Amino acid sequence: HHFSDDDLLSIETKFVSQSEVRKIVVITEKDAARLHNINLSQFSFAEHLYYLPIELEFLFNEQNKFDQLIKQYVGKN
Repeated sequence: HHFSDDDLLSIETKFVSQSEVRKIVVITEKDAARLHNINLSQFSFAEHLYYLPIELEFLFNEQNKFDQLIKQYVGKN
Protein backbone atom coordinates (compact mmCIF):
# COMPACT_ATOMS: atom_id res chain seq x y z
CA HIS A 1 0.00 0.00 0.00
CA HIS A 2 1.35 3.40 -0.90
CA PHE A 3 0.29 5.82 1.81
CA SER A 4 -1.55 8.92 0.65
CA ASP A 5 -1.88 12.14 2.60
CA ASP A 6 -5.43 11.08 3.45
CA ASP A 7 -4.17 7.77 4.83
CA LEU A 8 -1.70 9.52 7.11
CA LEU A 9 -4.31 12.03 8.25
CA SER A 10 -6.66 9.16 9.03
CA ILE A 11 -4.01 7.43 11.15
CA GLU A 12 -3.32 10.74 12.90
CA THR A 13 -7.01 11.34 13.61
CA LYS A 14 -7.48 7.87 15.05
CA PHE A 15 -4.28 8.16 17.10
CA VAL A 16 -5.26 11.52 18.60
CA SER A 17 -8.82 10.40 19.30
CA GLN A 18 -7.69 7.55 21.55
CA SER A 19 -7.86 8.52 25.20
CA GLU A 20 -5.27 6.02 26.40
CA VAL A 21 -2.14 7.61 27.81
CA ARG A 22 0.19 4.97 26.38
CA LYS A 23 -0.53 4.21 22.76
CA ILE A 24 1.45 3.07 19.75
CA VAL A 25 0.97 2.52 16.03
CA VAL A 26 2.28 -0.80 14.72
CA ILE A 27 2.91 -1.42 11.04
CA THR A 28 4.73 -4.05 9.04
CA GLU A 29 8.37 -3.69 8.04
CA LYS A 30 7.21 -3.54 4.44
CA ASP A 31 5.01 -0.53 5.19
CA ALA A 32 7.81 1.07 7.20
CA ALA A 33 10.00 0.92 4.09
CA ARG A 34 7.29 2.71 2.13
CA LEU A 35 7.12 5.45 4.77
CA HIS A 36 10.90 5.89 4.84
CA ASN A 37 10.95 8.88 2.47
CA ILE A 38 7.89 10.60 3.93
CA ASN A 39 8.39 13.38 6.46
CA LEU A 40 6.24 12.23 9.37
CA SER A 41 7.38 14.94 11.80
CA GLN A 42 4.06 16.78 11.41
CA PHE A 43 2.16 13.82 12.89
CA SER A 44 1.94 13.15 16.60
CA PHE A 45 1.91 9.39 16.01
CA ALA A 46 5.39 9.52 14.45
CA GLU A 47 7.18 9.17 17.80
CA HIS A 48 4.95 6.20 18.63
CA LEU A 49 5.37 4.33 15.34
CA TYR A 50 6.85 0.83 15.43
CA TYR A 51 7.13 -1.91 12.86
CA LEU A 52 7.09 -5.68 13.04
CA PRO A 53 10.08 -7.16 11.24
CA ILE A 54 9.49 -9.67 8.50
CA GLU A 55 10.84 -13.06 9.42
CA LEU A 56 11.10 -16.11 7.25
CA GLU A 57 10.73 -19.60 8.63
CA PHE A 58 10.80 -22.79 6.60
CA LEU A 59 8.44 -25.61 7.38
CA PHE A 60 9.76 -29.15 7.71
CA ASN A 61 13.42 -27.97 7.78
CA GLU A 62 13.43 -27.41 4.02
CA GLN A 63 15.70 -24.37 3.94
CA ASN A 64 18.49 -26.31 2.21
CA LYS A 65 16.08 -27.55 -0.46
CA PHE A 66 14.90 -23.99 -1.05
CA ASP A 67 18.47 -22.70 -1.25
CA GLN A 68 19.32 -25.36 -3.84
CA LEU A 69 16.28 -24.49 -5.95
CA ILE A 70 17.26 -20.81 -5.93
CA LYS A 71 20.88 -21.62 -6.85
CA GLN A 72 19.72 -23.86 -9.71
CA TYR A 73 17.38 -21.16 -11.00
CA VAL A 74 20.01 -18.43 -10.81
CA GLY A 75 22.57 -20.71 -12.46
CA LYS A 76 20.25 -21.30 -15.42
CA ASN A 77 19.25 -17.65 -15.78
